[in-house]
Amino acid sequence: MIHEQELYNLDDDDETEEDKGGKSGDPQVDAKAILRDHAVTYFTWWMYDAGLPFNCVNYTDTVAAFIEVVGQYSPRMKPPTYYEIRGPYLKKEVAEVNKIVEEHKVERNKFGCSIMMDKWTTIIEKIIINILVNSPKGSLFLESADASDSSTDSTKMYSLFKSTIGSIGAENVVQVVTDNAVKMLKLAIKVHSCIVQKPLLLNMMKRFTKQRSLVKPAKTGFATAFLTLHRMYEQKGNLKKLFVSYEYTSSAYRREARGRESADIILSPSFWNNMVHTLKINGPLVKVFRLVDGEQRPPMGYLYEAIDRAKEAIQASFSDQIKYKRVFEIIDKRRNSKLHSPLHAAGLVLNPELFYDNEERIPGYEPL
Repeated sequence: MIHEQELYNLDDDDETEEDKGGKSGDPQVDAKAILRDHAVTYFTWWMYDAGLPFNCVNYTDTVAAFIEVVGQYSPRMKPPTYYEIRGPYLKKEVAEVNKIVEEHKVERNKFGCSIMMDKWTTIIEKIIINILVNSPKGSLFLESADASDSSTDSTKMYSLFKSTIGSIGAENVVQVVTDNAVKMLKLAIKVHSCIVQKPLLLNMMKRFTKQRSLVKPAKTGFATAFLTLHRMYEQKGNLKKLFVSYEYTSSAYRREARGRESADIILSPSFWNNMVHTLKINGPLVKVFRLVDGEQRPPMGYLYEAIDRAKEAIQASFSDQIKYKRVFEIIDKRRNSKLHSPLHAAGLVLNPELFYDNEERIPGYEPL
């Protein structure tokens, strides 16, 4: 989102002489420019003295409102005291936030809600999981948990899920949304980059994988990511052997932070469980993308059928509907908004291959 101040900065040609600090020829405008320069000078002194970051002025809504109400008071307004900031005004703000929280509770008790968990890493490498609750009222931050020692531990995640659902009420929770697939892909990329950036470690890995690399290039970035994950899963046993071998554990790589992290990732059961889940979801979808990107046949008459078969394949891979329900919602939303057209429908209806069995196929064509 572009801040209001940034929008102003985009239009430099419309800057007034007052903003530039130059003379405009109008005494009243020049006087306001001097007063503004004086006010901004004292404002920046306060910022520097308090150690505030420069980007705090980009919070234009609250900064502009603050300056406006100060100007409405009088030139003799006394600054707030330490007691006021940490006492009555803080309590007043807490009461306002609690009021908003109660409004969210009413909405989620009435319509249900989704629990969202998002993991991020601080500048000091501490792993934090933010827990949010989304309802028709909007998203509300609930709490955060330090997962530095157990971010990939399924027991830790289950404990967070259980406590959060217990505090909200199981009857009010519609779904739980996590970023496991994205996190898993990032972890895989982290392991791969750690290996390929060190030639000796790369050669060590290839001795365990029988000279096979982990990256399998494809025409699209999505397909490359999927095929690379599939290749890593094929080499699961060999990669585990690598990171527990004496050759690796006695090397300098094991003592490096990235080396230790890569070993923890490869030896983590949840990493491989999430990878299996991702492969089951994306495998059928990659086939659809290959059909669209292929040059053997026009995809128009096959697209609807290919998407339906992909959904059937995904459904057959899981015993629990909740594991793919959200994926189906995304697929249906994209198909209805992008592909729901008479042209695609006509391509389906006029495609005889989908309605008749043709034993004499055109050379080079593969069955859908």
